Amino acid sequence: MHIFYVDESYDQTKFVISSLRVDVSDWKNVLEQIKGFRTSLRNSHGIKLRSELHAQTFVRHCSDGVSTRKLSLAERRQVFEQSLEFIATLPIQIINVSLS
Repeated sequence: MHIFYVDESYDQTKFVISSLRVDVSDWKNVLEQIKGFRTSLRNSHGIKLRSELHAQTFVRHCSDGVSTRKLSLAERRQVFEQSLEFIATLPIQIINVSLS
């Protein structure tokens, strides 16, 4: 059995649906890994545990309130890269659909 999380994003020209799938036997381990990663981001960059990291606004806007301190653009790019590398280590599948 699997657990799915689905979310949508859109603007005037595109509508995107993303789905994350994790096997039910892995979900607790995945959740603990995510909590650990988010804790490391809090400790290293002041990123709030409950803040959502939206790629577009996180990388572009240095004063979006995600962190307890002002992160430079270079630091934000570093966090974004670390996040992608971390996601790639998880036992999950991601499906994206983009409609124009």
